Amino acid sequence: MKTINLKLMLIHRGTRTHSITQIEPIGHMSLAEMMASKGLDVAVFSGELLRGLEFLDRSGADKNTVVGLYCDYENQSAVLSFTKEIKKRYGAIVFIGGPQTVGLGEDFLRASQADAIMRGEGEYSLYEAIHAIQNEARERWENISGMCSFRNDGSYYDNDIYPAIENLDELPIITGTIKSAQHQGINHMAVMSGRGCPFHCSFCYEGGNSKNVRRRSVENVMKEIRCRLKQNPNVKYIFFGDDTFTLDKERVRTFCDQLKELRKEHDFVWFADAHVNIVIKYPEIVKMMVDAGLVRMQIGIESCNQHIIDIYNKKIKREGLFDVIEICHAAGLPQLVGNIIIGGALETRETLDFTFDTVNEMIKAGRGMVEVVSTFYMPFPETAMSKDPAAFGIIVKDEKALTSVGDFPVIETKTLSIEEICAARNAFFEENIRLMRKMLNDGEIPDAVILQSYALSEKYGLSGMWQGLAYSRYPYFDAQYKARVRGDKLTKDYPGETVFATHPQRIALLSLTPELAAEIPALNGFVYSPFEFEVLKYSSGKLAMFEMAKILFPEYQKSFENFDAFKLHLLDTIKKLEAVGMCVLSGSLSAKVADKEWENRGETVKKTVEDVVKNKFMLFKLSTIGMEIAGFSRNGAFLGIYGLASYLDSKGYDTIVCECRPDQAIDYLKRYPFNEICGIGFSVDFENKHVVKKVSAAITQMHNIPVLIGGPEAISLDEDDLRQSQAVAIVRGEGELAMVAVLNALKENRSLDGIAGICYLNEKGEYIDMGEGPVVENLDELPFPAYHKSITPIDYASLYLMSSRGCPYHCVFCHEGALKRPMRQRSVANVIAEMKHFLLTLNGWIPFAVRLKRFRP
Repeated sequence: MKTINLKLMLIHRGTRTHSITQIEPIGHMSLAEMMASKGLDVAVFSGELLRGLEFLDRSGADKNTVVGLYCDYENQSAVLSFTKEIKKRYGAIVFIGGPQTVGLGEDFLRASQADAIMRGEGEYSLYEAIHAIQNEARERWENISGMCSFRNDGSYYDNDIYPAIENLDELPIITGTIKSAQHQGINHMAVMSGRGCPFHCSFCYEGGNSKNVRRRSVENVMKEIRCRLKQNPNVKYIFFGDDTFTLDKERVRTFCDQLKELRKEHDFVWFADAHVNIVIKYPEIVKMMVDAGLVRMQIGIESCNQHIIDIYNKKIKREGLFDVIEICHAAGLPQLVGNIIIGGALETRETLDFTFDTVNEMIKAGRGMVEVVSTFYMPFPETAMSKDPAAFGIIVKDEKALTSVGDFPVIETKTLSIEEICAARNAFFEENIRLMRKMLNDGEIPDAVILQSYALSEKYGLSGMWQGLAYSRYPYFDAQYKARVRGDKLTKDYPGETVFATHPQRIALLSLTPELAAEIPALNGFVYSPFEFEVLKYSSGKLAMFEMAKILFPEYQKSFENFDAFKLHLLDTIKKLEAVGMCVLSGSLSAKVADKEWENRGETVKKTVEDVVKNKFMLFKLSTIGMEIAGFSRNGAFLGIYGLASYLDSKGYDTIVCECRPDQAIDYLKRYPFNEICGIGFSVDFENKHVVKKVSAAITQMHNIPVLIGGPEAISLDEDDLRQSQAVAIVRGEGELAMVAVLNALKENRSLDGIAGICYLNEKGEYIDMGEGPVVENLDELPFPAYHKSITPIDYASLYLMSSRGCPYHCVFCHEGALKRPMRQRSVANVIAEMKHFLLTLNGWIPFAVRLKRFRP
């Protein structure tokens, strides 16, 4: 039997890259699973045309390769030219599938030089065709439904469309193990819970070509979702791609029950399509779905003119669109998106104006929930409109879509030219933006709605039109909302005197904001008085509001009756800065009585003392919003703590790494049983040393957990810092050896006397400074950084590497020069081994940055 390898490809020209690649090629993945279950070697590609050729080159395509190409209305010319190139380069067998094939025939097959066109659902027919190739019996193709090809004598045969697959549960589930390289590790998942459509919209491929609706069982779909989540736990957004997800209310209820349970294990949200009439008939279905994690729902609008809606055979009423908005708003749906067709059936300037006006009404009614996108009408094959365009008042000017990749109309109407239709879509887009921004500026969008939009973006990677086109266009408010989503708050969120324990944090970087350097500083519509600018300067996140008041009061006390009056004036100033998007409040770093309850949590767990292993050590890197604005991100920039975590693990400790804001540290700490934690470490630098001391003191006061402070700034810390932080010790220099020595001494209840590289208070309360600690001589003996021990997200788009330690230079501004540590280099083989390790464990391509200027031969 002949050995065959299969390549399933969705190719497009570069201009379509953004729109077509956001969602996984779910059809290809289903075909791939089917073929793999039959023992075939199969790979999937989705991407730009020239990259497709590179993919075939890399995978060793030849005459034993079968290439399956997806063809739709907009990429048919690309498929035609791509097929000819494949035949020329590799001599591979090429099959053309996809929705456009119902409109293709002998002429396209001869022009493209493809071996066959395959119409209809392909799981069974594709295997039959490949099985015939394996047995060198291509003549069997003529007996396969949906197959169109040539006989040995050159004559053409057409076997219509493969019958719809009735029992979809018989198909292999998509496991997520076979997918295109560009979709590896993505945070979204496309799922089809059914096929077919009972509606027969005159413009739609499904409406014109679907025979009947077939649904997978809920159990089958959930099995697939669970399998794929296990394969890719990064998924945060599930996209149900079938048009009829909401058709059966009881089926939706079952889905929602199971999705609720699954969301207890995996944190994700989801999208679904809905029909206007279904939502109106069963309004409770929306609340049901929202409670199960639905955050974005789409409805088809197409036009707001009733006579056009009717000729489209949508069987809905214009007024029903507003009913849906009201239902979704009451259910708490975050995003409702609709689509209109511009330049479709019976379109005139008047019908466009009416649709645009109605859309504006919908957007106003939604108050941040509704967004409406637009498309040009495209004459998909075998639809009512493409069969008889004149009856719908349209004239097809470019049947093969040679001028369009979705960005340009291919038809005109009796009263609108192609250019006028194109201009109308641009006008609609601009009008949408103006309205959304006006509503935002006029305060018509509730703060909670905006905050929820940012939460969906931050947590699940889901950004809608409101955020992309309105909210984010105001950079300081954009930064303020992002900060609030990450945990910062406003003055209104704190009752009474508690607000003075918070830490005001400015949003803008003063050095990069030239407007603030003017003689009269002004920014974001706000002119700063000298006092307001002084408050802005001290809003660095390092001082509590009360501490700021104590610093500023001596200079301004003559203008106030007393300190309390000044405090209130300071609070009013902070509120002004908030109102113009220049400030947020980080939480109090003081110990709270409620935190004490955490210590008793372990007692509720039925464990004996012997069962408890007190070896968890938490390493924190605290960052303020100012540091985040300055460009520090969780992509391994603080790789020293991950290397230390790995070393401590090798010495028997269970190290946990956490990069977070100062006011989040105790909450992260409380995730673990109190009686299993042996200590806490903080990496201190110039920017965070003030907050590290406060958090360290709070933890020590409340929980008496041993705290160690290390990091690059530790060399500058002194007795006052140690006493203020209430830490057990400050570790100077490289932390591996000294840190383990301290932890072992604490575990064995021994004195810290004699441990090099630390400063501490002895049993008499005297300050002891043991200088800088020992260095690790052989860096190749150190384990690779333990990024997997982080409990906060890491951006693996890039990772840093350390190829050496120490520096032969002694720059007066640099802590490396001050430490005067000897220069030591890792072997090239060891550095390369680390690269290979992360490429394999993180399953993808990672750009590495070698982060030392001493990288020399």
